[in-house]
Amino acid sequence: MYEEQSARDLTLVLAMGRIGPEQFGIFGRGNIADGGPLTITATVIGASHVINLSYDDREVFSELFACVEFACDIPHLIIPPWDDRGRISKIEFRADSATLRYSFCPRLLSVGDGRKETERIAEAAVRAENNGHELGLIHEFPPEPHETCGSRTIVLVRWDREKRAISTETVHEYLNEDRVAFTRSIISILPPS
Repeated sequence: MYEEQSARDLTLVLAMGRIGPEQFGIFGRGNIADGGPLTITATVIGASHVINLSYDDREVFSELFACVEFACDIPHLIIPPWDDRGRISKIEFRADSATLRYSFCPRLLSVGDGRKETERIAEAAVRAENNGHELGLIHEFPPEPHETCGSRTIVLVRWDREKRAISTETVHEYLNEDRVAFTRSIISILPPS
């Protein structure tokens, strides 16, 4: 069931393991599995998203950007994205057989100011091919009686095998408050030391 939330209530959660999206309403899901040790799963959960990384068949990392409370019994960080702590230039995690370098940049704009960026990401998500390198998910919610279209959640994930980097761009529309939240995260898988 979809329930309108506020963009200001979005929270970033980083976990060393898997945050199960099954505890939320799932509106879309896709995988990138390039035949190597890495599998990336992106899930749209309401006006939010979860990115799960598996490496060598072990769930090693999750990014959750949501307004909801959740059950999590693994080590995790909760970060409010709209204050000074929300922009993360670099955090490193040791995850069993891999070291991950993570960066995150959130932005909150009016729908009008974010229109070009929203459409750029939406078009890229539509064009994304499930080819082991990119994945696009778009979910549009039913419009409210006074709206001509519904809010959308858009997730675009790209895996650059040469750079060993996963880039994720997301759009979380809140038409009820004329706001759109954008996120960009990069996860680099560092070579063993």
